[in-house]
Parts: sequence; C-alpha cells; structure tokens
Amino acid sequence: MAARLVGLPGMTPAVPFMVTSVLLLPLLGAGATWAAPNLAGGNFRAWDVLAVNHLATLGWGTLTAMGAMYQLFPAMIGASVRPDRKAMVQFALLVAGIVLMVAGFLARAVPLVVIGGLAAVTSVIVFIPLLLRAVPRRRRWTLPATGSMLALGYLVLTVSWGVLMGINWHHRFWPSLFTYAGVGTHASLGLVGWFVQLVISESYYLLPRFMNAKEIGDGRLGTVLAMLNAAVGLLVVAALANLGGLARIGIVVLSIAGAIYATDLWRFLQGTRGERPDLTTHHWWAIWGLTVLLSATGLVWALGLLLVEGRHLGTAAAVLVLLGW
Repeated sequence: MAARLVGLPGMTPAVPFMVTSVLLLPLLGAGATWAAPNLAGGNFRAWDVLAVNHLATLGWGTLTAMGAMYQLFPAMIGASVRPDRKAMVQFALLVAGIVLMVAGFLARAVPLVVIGGLAAVTSVIVFIPLLLRAVPRRRRWTLPATGSMLALGYLVLTVSWGVLMGINWHHRFWPSLFTYAGVGTHASLGLVGWFVQLVISESYYLLPRFMNAKEIGDGRLGTVLAMLNAAVGLLVVAALANLGGLARIGIVVLSIAGAIYATDLWRFLQGTRGERPDLTTHHWWAIWGLTVLLSATGLVWALGLLLVEGRHLGTAAAVLVLLGW
C-alpha cells in the first residue's frame, strides 16, 4: 500500500513523514493536556511528561523536519535528487522507535525505552547518507544549507545523548544525568541546535522563493547562526557544570540572535504586504511574533527582571517552539 501511494503523481517517500506528523498532532495535544500538571510543575522526569515530550520532539518535530529536508535540501544546493524508497525504511525505523519509546515511558519499562531509542538512532544514521548523497551533485552551496548541516549534526548529538541517558537510567553509571545536567544538555542540543537552527536556516531559503517575500539575500544569517551555536555551547556547559550565571549568558546570546532573526523575518514579510490573504503568510507572521516574545522574555529573565525559575521558563519556551514554530 505504501509503495502504491508513493507511486502516485506528486508523491515521494518524504510525504509520509509529514503526513504522519500531522496525524500525530491531535494525539500530542491530548497528551500535553493530560501531562499539564507535571509540565507546569517542572517535573521533567515524570513518565507522562517523558512520553509527551518524545511524541512532540520525535513524532511531531523530527518527522516534519526530516520530510522537509528530503524535499528542500537538494533544492538549496541545486541538486536534482529525489528521496527513493530507502527513505521508507528509514521512516519505518523512526516510527517504530517513537512507538517503542512512548510505550516504554507509559509502561515504565526502561529497557523498552532504550530499544526505541536505539531504533531512533539507527533511523538517523540511515537518514544522513540518504540526505547527503545530494552533495556531490550540487551546483551551489548556500549559507542556509550550512545551517541545515549544523542542525543535522545536532540531531545526531541529541539522539545519541538521549540513548546515553536511557542506558544510564538502567545501569546508573553517571548520577548527574538524573539531574538538570542531563535534561538541560538534551534540551539545548535538540530544541535549539536541531529545531530552531533548522527552521531559521530554511526560512532564509524558503521565504523569498515561495511566498513572494522581499529578497534580502542571506541577511545576517551568518551572525545568527554563529550566535545560536555559541549559545548552545554555553547552555550545554552551564547544564553539565551547574553554572546558573553561564546559563543566563547563554540565554542573552540566544535572545539577541532571536532579535536579529526577527528583524530579518520582518523585512522578508514586508514583501508579502498587499498580497491576497494566505494562511502560510499568517503562520510566518505568528512565528515572527513568537520569536519577538521569546527573545524579549529571555533577555528580561537573564537580566534578573523576571522572577521565575529557569526550568519553568524553559518549559514554556519549549512548548512555544515545538507547537508554535
């Protein structure tokens, strides 16, 4: 059945990634509502929070991102390459990993979580060469493509760190991974290094070409990427060394990068004014608004003007990025 669907006009093996992620969205919304008390309390190790978190990051976010990368990355570098049916094998591995991990969290079965994590890592390992085979055929190389490759590297680090945390949960060889050192590192790598970096990089390619947005080249993408990656490094070191001051510096750097991106996004979207109302355009305006909100809130918190615990602010930011972006 899957092979017949892929053979339809306009269908590629990338489509099931995005279709599945959309189908999972109502389940994610219900799960987030169910886990809301522990989410609001910052209880990141609660079983329901872990299940919903991985449904969001792997099920909703990563499936969407991988499907988009299969379609967009070759276009970014001018390579005429379409995903073949090997992508369906990679898709099946990832979906199996998601199901096993979520089931393991709900059943409180750590070995099942580890097996699911290994399936997800295997899927990522298969994904990389399938995506990179377009590189030798490239006719150009762009800064958004560089950002996409950096994001891909963070994806590898994120899933590898997640498996390490799962194994440590079972064998308990690194006690600090049970604290915010483990969760903070995992969130910094996955949320900022992988998701945020990918969305930012691809928007600089997408908006001028597919939405009649104002052409401003790469704008200040190089500066944004440099600051974003510096922020990830600061946040990871802060989490591992339990340095609250360094974490605030990392948030300042990340917030400034967000403000620069919001400025460029505003300039992009000015070119769409006067066009007929379009849901995609409204979505990008919503992303602009969320970026401004996140950047401003991060700066206010880092300067000590917002009296809220970092874990609660991090939870709110994660929900906005995963569901809003």
